[in-house]
Amino acid sequence: MRPTRGFELSSLLGVLPPVSHAVAYGSGVFEQLGSAAVSKTAKVVDYILAVDDAVAWHEENLMANPVHYGRLSRAVGGRNTVALADSVGLGVHFNPYVKVGAQLCKYGIVSKASLLRDLTEWENIYLAGRLHKPVRTLVESEEVAGAVRANARAALCAALLLLPREFTRRGLYLKICALSYEGDIRLAFAEDRSKVSNIVSGSEGELDRMYLGELRGDCGAMAGVSPRGSDSWTQEEGCHSSRAELLACLPGPLLHNVSRGLGLVSLRFDTPESRRSSSATLARETRVSEILEATLASRVRQASLRQAAYGFLTTDPVKSAYYLGQKLHKAFLSWHDKKGKRL
Repeated sequence: MRPTRGFELSSLLGVLPPVSHAVAYGSGVFEQLGSAAVSKTAKVVDYILAVDDAVAWHEENLMANPVHYGRLSRAVGGRNTVALADSVGLGVHFNPYVKVGAQLCKYGIVSKASLLRDLTEWENIYLAGRLHKPVRTLVESEEVAGAVRANARAALCAALLLLPREFTRRGLYLKICALSYEGDIRLAFAEDRSKVSNIVSGSEGELDRMYLGELRGDCGAMAGVSPRGSDSWTQEEGCHSSRAELLACLPGPLLHNVSRGLGLVSLRFDTPESRRSSSATLARETRVSEILEATLASRVRQASLRQAAYGFLTTDPVKSAYYLGQKLHKAFLSWHDKKGKRL
């Protein structure tokens, strides 16, 4: 099911103040296979909108579109909405279930500086993780676009570090798309548990365009990847130099946490030279992939808790209940579908 007939993805932007960078994503834009994804519930088109000055943007939008906001945001104004988003949440404020014509939309507003920080540092892997997956770009900032490309390259390198020696194209995409879901509290009770598989199944062409060139190029060369067939590859086993190069492509703050998890507290990653040197040390650690995976899951878990708390704080109770109901419905369909297949 696609967005409402006649709805253009850029229609939302026509009723909002100008933005610096805008993408649309999710099952309202790309097909997501599986019973939960094709249920008769109304598709919502999701957006991430980056703006230069979040306070000024919200103040203007609160005057133009107050109905888009929850009661708290309408009461406290744009400045305090942004302050709450930064202190309680992850710097992004979502307005869910906004009607544009007959189409339901959900849009998240984030300052360009906050988005760039998550893309380059994986501070929360929240928006960065969303942008590991296919999106439709509607408005492009050159600076953000460059950070998005670097973010995807880092995701590919992380996936190669976490995959077994032999892997398939689908296995690679499942790992990339799972980077920002492992540890997410929503998967425990209110989310379609086949979500990652559904994303991959419905977006393989887009994922090919995002990752296959790098896999067959620089990233694959760094990992010592060689093809086993048209759809599978083998990584060079036990090569410390390959692992060091892949690690050096990951955000420095993430590597700092990995090194602490391994007890290597003296390592530094704040310059290109220190990152290469310290990555070479990490690569010799047999547990580096295990600690990397645990560190990513910990960041995702903390981020999902914070964003959930912020969402319940700022979204009207009726909208919150409806949103949670939709998630629980999808989770039930996913569980029921799996149970039926087992029988």
